[in-house]
Amino acid sequence: SDPVVVSIRALDPTTLEQLARAARTMIDIDRDDEATRYLTSLSQAEAEDMALYSLHQEMGSQFVIQLHTRPGIQPIGRKVAEQIMSASKRIADDPVRLQQLTEQLTSDDKYERSVALEQLQTLGERGAAAILNAFADESGVGDSKYLRSGLALMGEAAHEPVIGGIRSAVPKIQLESVIAAGNLPSSEMIVSLLRPLYGQNTSDPVKQAARQSLQKITNAIPDRAQAGEILAASVDRN
Repeated sequence: SDPVVVSIRALDPTTLEQLARAARTMIDIDRDDEATRYLTSLSQAEAEDMALYSLHQEMGSQFVIQLHTRPGIQPIGRKVAEQIMSASKRIADDPVRLQQLTEQLTSDDKYERSVALEQLQTLGERGAAAILNAFADESGVGDSKYLRSGLALMGEAAHEPVIGGIRSAVPKIQLESVIAAGNLPSSEMIVSLLRPLYGQNTSDPVKQAARQSLQKITNAIPDRAQAGEILAASVDRN
């Protein structure tokens, strides 16, 4: 018998993570029959959404895709993949959970912040949007320096939420979006920053932040006439 199969069986995987790792190892050595055994146990565990969401974080999206598409482990592979994805979506769509994560991101405890950031990063654009919305929180959370650093660490996932935030009617969200834009260079971001820079109703702090962000992402800031041409071209292009 295969020594890897024997070794894994001897470990007697029982937790979700153990069962998932065992299944992945069996897939790696082309023992789909053994992988199916562990996936069946995983599917029957009746895990809560948060546990499946954490499993998705632990194992990664590539593993879930593999479960969904590998012929030799069907139909149980697809069933487990759908259980994981459905649970993750329910967690991602839970506004209470998003608020908890953004509050945790402002914790004085570095470990708590890192856990929250990791989960928000897993949520992608939805996580970045949750951080931006938290800036409007008047309970004190919105004043946390950790929100700003957390948003910067969201990377490209923050691109679209930041562009939306630059247009926000909520002053704090607009300001923080303009500041964050300096870390997300793109032609679309430049166009988005020109609006508040030359807007008639833009506050001085937002104008100043827009200029600073533009200085970070472009060699030369367009003057008002050039900005008008760029904005007109962007409208025509859309």
